Amino acid sequence: MLFAIWLGGDLGVFYASRFTVRPDLSPEARSVAVKIMNGLDQCPKVCLVLFLPSGFTLMSLEPHGARVFGMAPFGPWSAAVVWIAALGWLFLAIAAHRGRSGLARRLDWAVRGALIAGSGGAAAYTLTADEPFGVTTDPRWLGGKLSLCTPSSSAAGWRSGSNCVRSVRPSPGCRAMVRHRLPKPTCAVR
Repeated sequence: MLFAIWLGGDLGVFYASRFTVRPDLSPEARSVAVKIMNGLDQCPKVCLVLFLPSGFTLMSLEPHGARVFGMAPFGPWSAAVVWIAALGWLFLAIAAHRGRSGLARRLDWAVRGALIAGSGGAAAYTLTADEPFGVTTDPRWLGGKLSLCTPSSSAAGWRSGSNCVRSVRPSPGCRAMVRHRLPKPTCAVR
């Protein structure tokens, strides 16, 4: 379900973005398209955050023999800790999306960077260890999957594609870019 909401939100943003550059539309109509994009763009960000705790919860539902430093890492208490941390990250992601806090945006990116580095480390460990995390059923496919997904996550997570469109108070450079695309010198985002 999270994947469908994430993909639907991204497709909606893509579709609405086509209306922001059409010269035959009034600046007001293009401004509405930007507001729609801004609202839809929050769905993928929320889903991104919720992927981690929902996946962790699914892993913790049944014991599967995984051990880290002699302890079972997936249990109800660790799932609760992951959910609390994810809710904190969700708060940061929403605050960063609304553009209210530069600190929230930096912390959101720091969490993303740490998760990408952690995924890369887990992938390397899973590919090189004899029995990664105590699992004896050859989970190298998971290491391969993580090693393929980590670079794409970092590329998608660190792109700043349409920050101009997402910003609440556009910078002078953003205004110049929007003015260049629009026939009137009006910024589409207010």
